[in-house]
Amino acid sequence: MKPLRVNLSQARRRTLKLEGQLPAAALDLESLDEMIKLTGPFDYEFTVEWTGEGLLLSGRLELGIRCVCVRCLNEFEDRVVLEDWQAHAPVLGEEALPVEEDCLDLLPLIREELALALPQHPLCDAGCKGLPEEAAYRGDAEEPNDGLDAWSVLDRLQL
Repeated sequence: MKPLRVNLSQARRRTLKLEGQLPAAALDLESLDEMIKLTGPFDYEFTVEWTGEGLLLSGRLELGIRCVCVRCLNEFEDRVVLEDWQAHAPVLGEEALPVEEDCLDLLPLIREELALALPQHPLCDAGCKGLPEEAAYRGDAEEPNDGLDAWSVLDRLQL
């Protein structure tokens, strides 16, 4: 039995507990954002309860990621953690998930939940100042600019 497949007959009779670890590659989320790479592993621990129309999933999901800060372009490690996570997996009605041999694969639902939890604009630190000033970045920060900015230089132009 695959680790994230639930037998519906068993779920109707009792609450099930699923826990384990999968490689990050099993989530197939690599192509979503070039600033985020999954490092894994993907840890999960949740219960599955029958609601009459589907399954109620409650528990915790955790995934290791490596990001590139969108301000300073430095790499950093982080974790996506969904504490007190809950989701509904419908098996009846219009939005029913596909059932094969009385089993429901929860991986597509969990993949979507994790994709929504990934940072949209990863920052290494909330106070990140970004890239250094252009002159310092080029290595010629020693040159004085006489306190003039681009606008004051333009104001002195004689047309």
